[in-house]
Amino acid sequence: MSAGTVERFAPLSGVVFWVLGMLGALVLYPSDAPDFVDEPAKIATFYMENGTDLLAPGVCYLVAGVFLMWFVGTLRAHISHAEGGVGRIAGIAFGGGVAAVVLLWASASPDMVAALRVDENKEIDPVLATAYWDLGSILFGLAAPTRWPCFWARARSRHFASAPSRSGWAASAG
Repeated sequence: MSAGTVERFAPLSGVVFWVLGMLGALVLYPSDAPDFVDEPAKIATFYMENGTDLLAPGVCYLVAGVFLMWFVGTLRAHISHAEGGVGRIAGIAFGGGVAAVVLLWASASPDMVAALRVDENKEIDPVLATAYWDLGSILFGLAAPTRWPCFWARARSRHFASAPSRSGWAASAG
């Protein structure tokens, strides 16, 4: 694959990120997930009943993060080229995207660790299960707003002629 082909399809990495994220969240993640404020025993039961089924959505999030990083790099390059000068808007978008990737990966980790702990020990302490659940929920919640600088930069880039148009608003908004 030539460099031109990679460059031409690079904005589609945002779409791949979105598809993998939705696959992990809506298709693979168990529908019986407890609420944030549920009792520790219910959260522990969730981990014991679902065990390694929680690994597939976690892997989807990890791979999705790679595609989001690629998209954010592409977005930064296009906006920086169009913006010229200091590249402040491109830097804001890139910083928000990197923060989103790190928080996305971090939010997937507690569920995966809990699943592996259950697989190894055949049980999990309710207090530990709640700690994993709360940590993952908080990190996932923090990941969402970090994508907004990308969305803002994408909106702002409408003023620049060379902004990537194939990626669309949905991939920017994540």
